[in-house]
Amino acid sequence: MTLPLPHPAALLLSYASVGALLLVTELLRRAGRVSPDTARKVVHVGVGLWVVPTVLVFADWRVAVVPPLTFLVLNFLIHRFRLSPLDSDPANLGTVFFPFSFAVLLAVFFRPGEPGDQTFLAVAGLLTMALGDAAAAFFGKRYGTRRYTILGHSRTMEGSMAMFLVTGAVIAVVLNTMAGFGWHAAVAFGLVTGTAAAGIEAVCPFGSDNLFVPLGTAAILWALVEVSGAALGVG
Repeated sequence: MTLPLPHPAALLLSYASVGALLLVTELLRRAGRVSPDTARKVVHVGVGLWVVPTVLVFADWRVAVVPPLTFLVLNFLIHRFRLSPLDSDPANLGTVFFPFSFAVLLAVFFRPGEPGDQTFLAVAGLLTMALGDAAAAFFGKRYGTRRYTILGHSRTMEGSMAMFLVTGAVIAVVLNTMAGFGWHAAVAFGLVTGTAAAGIEAVCPFGSDNLFVPLGTAAILWALVEVSGAALGVG
């Protein structure tokens, strides 16, 4: 179901919503109500969740990619010139990678009203990053005791398990509600994709998971859907 708005209204709603999220989070951080790390995660989750309203209110992918591309440029400038305390690591380009992934997935899969529409893949990839990565960070930092290192990059088993479980749940719900898959197939695909997403997140350093997790998740899920469709003689 979509509720497309005129292009100017959809753009205004996107900028206003994300801008309000950034403003409120920054005010809370400055007031000492949330830590910088919590503020980063709130923004990360909030922006990622915005993919759902995006695919509801935009009627054209070429317009829908404008806000994430705008934030890509802004985030690059903020990162390049160290304009925000929330983006203080010069080696971490996560704030630039995420809007890039957002724009790419919309450009590739979001085709409302067209035969080749696979919007659910864009939603799945971005929600995996927004919710799965946040769960991995939360459970890894709070409950993580079993650490492991891959390519010099440290993670916890608890964080990776949270990434796997949340990704599997997200994929299953998206496939069932947006793509019409039965729960058995949706859960099976969720388990496979969740395993892959946890593996990708485990080996990505310096914020590159914001690039490779959403794109990789969407690509793997696309392959699973295409293979299953071919096996069933669909499409």
